[in-house]
Amino acid sequence: MTDTPHPIQGNSRQPVRRDIQGLRAVAVIAVILDHLARYPSGGFVGVDVFFVISGFLITDMLIREYERTGTISFIGFYRRRVKRIIPAAVFVLVVTLAGSFVVFGNSRFVSVVKDAVASLFFVGNWRFAITGVDYFQQSLPPSPLQHYWSLSVEEQFYLVWPWLLLGLLLLGVRYGWWVKAAARRVAGSAAAAILVASLAWGLYESFGNSTFAYFSTLSRAWELAIGALGAILLPAIQSRLGKTAPAIRVVLAYVGLAGIIVALFVVKQGDGFPVPGAVLPVLSTALVLIVAAPSDGLALWPLTNPVSRYIGDISYSLYLWHFPVAILLSSFLMEGSAKYLVAGVGLMGLLSVLSYHLIENPARKKAWFRGILPRPGVLVYGLVCIALLASGALGGHRYHAYLVSAAAAAQDAISSDSKCYGAAAIADRADCPALNQGPSVTPLPADAAVDVGNRAICWVGDHQPMQHCVYGSDRPDALKVALFGDSHAAALLPILVPALQDLNWQLTVYTGQDCTLRAPLAVEPTCTALPDMLASVENGGYQVVLATGRRYDTIQDAPTQTAVEQLKNTGVGLVVIEDVPMVPSSTIACLNMIGFSALSMQSCSIPRDLAYRPHDALVDAAQNVPGVVVMPTEQWFCEGDNCPSVIGNVLVYIDDASHVTATYAQTLAPYFLAGLQKAVASALSAG
Repeated sequence: MTDTPHPIQGNSRQPVRRDIQGLRAVAVIAVILDHLARYPSGGFVGVDVFFVISGFLITDMLIREYERTGTISFIGFYRRRVKRIIPAAVFVLVVTLAGSFVVFGNSRFVSVVKDAVASLFFVGNWRFAITGVDYFQQSLPPSPLQHYWSLSVEEQFYLVWPWLLLGLLLLGVRYGWWVKAAARRVAGSAAAAILVASLAWGLYESFGNSTFAYFSTLSRAWELAIGALGAILLPAIQSRLGKTAPAIRVVLAYVGLAGIIVALFVVKQGDGFPVPGAVLPVLSTALVLIVAAPSDGLALWPLTNPVSRYIGDISYSLYLWHFPVAILLSSFLMEGSAKYLVAGVGLMGLLSVLSYHLIENPARKKAWFRGILPRPGVLVYGLVCIALLASGALGGHRYHAYLVSAAAAAQDAISSDSKCYGAAAIADRADCPALNQGPSVTPLPADAAVDVGNRAICWVGDHQPMQHCVYGSDRPDALKVALFGDSHAAALLPILVPALQDLNWQLTVYTGQDCTLRAPLAVEPTCTALPDMLASVENGGYQVVLATGRRYDTIQDAPTQTAVEQLKNTGVGLVVIEDVPMVPSSTIACLNMIGFSALSMQSCSIPRDLAYRPHDALVDAAQNVPGVVVMPTEQWFCEGDNCPSVIGNVLVYIDDASHVTATYAQTLAPYFLAGLQKAVASALSAG
């Protein structure tokens, strides 16, 4: 997060605001604890604290400059931003790219390169917003550069705010709408307008598309505007507060600090964030900023003590380094382990201290930044841009080579020894001496994200209208079958589509985000197409409907059973396919650790009771509706008390949303199709 120095520091006429450095310390510690230890659960609101501080400090600097000189120097403003932001940010980008090249697989490295390019040009938040609402990427491991989104939000705000502010002030004075002395009233009105507009949009977007809202500048601008408004009103507020007892001001400051701490434990991510979820930490931060004063001294000791101030000083470097360390380190040590936490804190601290003293401060003080165009800096920055783009091209070439070689390797493995390859190792267990033969794994865990087959060929995304696709036989006597469900239903397509001609089935696909079989009144906000999908299936003249959906800890059984009963009452044969095991994030983290092999897979297996603890609402409903056939699948994913993550040297899962790799699905096809044909025959006879 941008660590903007207070504009009046170093000015003998104004004392230093030591409490602001303490607020930064609180914010960065909260973010680090959230990402490293997953506690407190609301630690992500530290970013909101940073937004308010940045809006406060930058606006204070701009309005003071205008009051002093009658204008705002954009060259000076952006030169200071470049000096403060670019050197450390670019250095961390380069180091993170190098680490990602070494640690990650090709597909993930290419994605990180794209993240780096977007972050370099301060549009990373929009990239992460777009990928964040892509259902098939939501459950993949996060990018080590994802935290750069907040820098993008700030810089986009500061690309607009100074120009808007100066434009209003100069035009108003020129045309006589107001005098120069009215600068704070004009600036306050502008900040208030941004605040209201952004808050309203944020409220709409937070409940309509909370993932996108989290990264959106439009949904976050109000937080910076709150800080800006606080800076504009500060002299008037401090003048009034100066007449009150100092103890009252200290109490109010502690109330603000307490509000921030409470927010760390009560604010939840998801629908309703950042609006109204971020209101508590934002207003609490603003309260501290406007009631505290430099003269408070040790009265605000939690914020003004030397340790808090130093952590605040290095908070920008801490913020830049903490996420790459947390993500890259998880490839060597198990997340959440004592070794991981100790090593993470140590590396973050060491890198941040060195970065602050060797890069941040020296760069901020370099004389070569004083020109209108800092040519050495522009040259270095340009070279970095070229290097990033070149590495992206190189990564794309390596990615293509990987796809070709991986496909060839998988084909060779299947043709040379199919007896115990993939699902055969567990389905024909008596013929296989061990579940895995040797250490090799196909695909590599780091590259599992591209092993998706054709699961997205017919997909209804977030808030998209209904669509359906038809595949397979067009013979008059073909069995008319519909596939209905979410991404777990779509994951069956690599099994079903290649076999449709031989089966003489005509398959119509109805799959979409959160579009599981349940009554329309229980529709998720994301699956607005569900009522149309249900109507189309019920009136489509299908002989058989195949349905499956993801396991959930909390899902309403009644709407699911209502939908199952309603569909069965149309006379269609209904087969409910048991969902695969639920995969915890710890399993995916285990798979992505350096040195993982198929022979070390026991530590990455899922205990059966954990894998099947979230109930399958469709199976539960089917068992209560006569004539509905349930097709079990557990025998192809679990053995004994464990559900392995690698079977027959094939990686089973892509992510912690329990998406099965296309490679494993293809090896499962003979066994799955045999079971499915029996289930379909039973459903037709019961129909």
